[in-house]
Amino acid sequence: NYPAEIEADAIYLAQVVAERDASKRHLEEIEDQISAEVIARKDDNGKPYYSNETLRGIQIRERCRQSGTYKNWEKQLEAKEAARVLVGAKLERLRNEFSVWKIEERRRIAEMEAVSG
Repeated sequence: NYPAEIEADAIYLAQVVAERDASKRHLEEIEDQISAEVIARKDDNGKPYYSNETLRGIQIRERCRQSGTYKNWEKQLEAKEAARVLVGAKLERLRNEFSVWKIEERRRIAEMEAVSG
């Protein structure tokens, strides 16, 4: 039953996208927290410890790479993105198959009408 399968996969795809987006938000929250910590760090003279944007960016990326929580959310994001791609491909295939089925049914009906009438 193509319509039911398409509907179920579309619902599942929406769920996967929502979960992927939630993972992205968690990663952004962790990055924001780490960024705030890096920016707030001062040297003994009260000046920023990381004196320029490049150094701050490097430190933020390094701390993210070292964070177990960040790594876990990153893995979840990768898994959800992979699932999104697979479900999206399956949904597209089902839609195409359903379109072909409808064309074949219309052709079959037209042939039957031509024979009978």
